[in-house]
Amino acid sequence: RSGKRRSKSRLDEIGSVGTLAPEIEDEFLIWRVWQKKGVPLDELRNRWTYEDLLHANAVLDMDEDIEAAVDGLIDFESKHGGNSK
Repeated sequence: RSGKRRSKSRLDEIGSVGTLAPEIEDEFLIWRVWQKKGVPLDELRNRWTYEDLLHANAVLDMDEDIEAAVDGLIDFESKHGGNSK
């Protein structure tokens, strides 16, 4: 390493990794429900409200959190014998 410091703009760019640009954030709500649940795009675009999309994405977040917690518990039990009674 050369010891050079990163520029402020480069740090801002790195900090934004994993975040969505505002212009595609609303589209992401639709595509995520389409991809994860198979709801037809026509239905999502023409029948669902913005609140419906927010609710569906909150449920998807919860599903992912539960899945991660279960995976973590299974991983923990496999490493520690699984007999925690």
